[in-house]
Amino acid sequence: MRLRVSIAVLLSSIWLSACGGPVSSRAVRERIATLGGAELSPDDVRVERIVTETGSRAVAEFTVQMAGLYQRNADGEWTLVSVRLSDDRWIDLARLEAVLAAIELEETTSNLRMLADGVEAWARENGALPEVSGADSLPDLLHPLFVPDLVREDAWGSAFLYETSGGAFRLRSPGPDRQPGTPDDIEVSGPSPDR
Repeated sequence: MRLRVSIAVLLSSIWLSACGGPVSSRAVRERIATLGGAELSPDDVRVERIVTETGSRAVAEFTVQMAGLYQRNADGEWTLVSVRLSDDRWIDLARLEAVLAAIELEETTSNLRMLADGVEAWARENGALPEVSGADSLPDLLHPLFVPDLVREDAWGSAFLYETSGGAFRLRSPGPDRQPGTPDDIEVSGPSPDR
């Protein structure tokens, strides 16, 4: 189940650049078929829909037909151990999950840094750190004037956490375990720019 969720995160996070017009289903199929060195047939990729977000970005929803190699463990249960990326290229499941985890970490860290830059820009313009409470959302407050992208959640679907104290701020992601205050939390912090 972890593989299915991680692949969905990876594939749903792929942004396609529109070159002078809408992104075509063919371009999506060709790009995904070679993603990460894979050598799938474009026919193995089925595009469900393409949603244009802006004039230069679009999100494609698609499914990929892949093969998996299963092995029976000591308890007699079948376990997925690798997936096929081409006719003769298989990748170990543990390696694939490590790559996906690294992508999720990089995406979340990048989004936290973007939000931190937005907090600092807000503070420079308003003379104080932004304050949010209750149903207020820091990303909604900062977008579009102080951050280019409206990103409310980390790569694992948890809302970003924002705190201020003594003229400083802290932005956190609860991390892969989705539990705040645990060792896998990801954090970016900084002082108010006037300090």
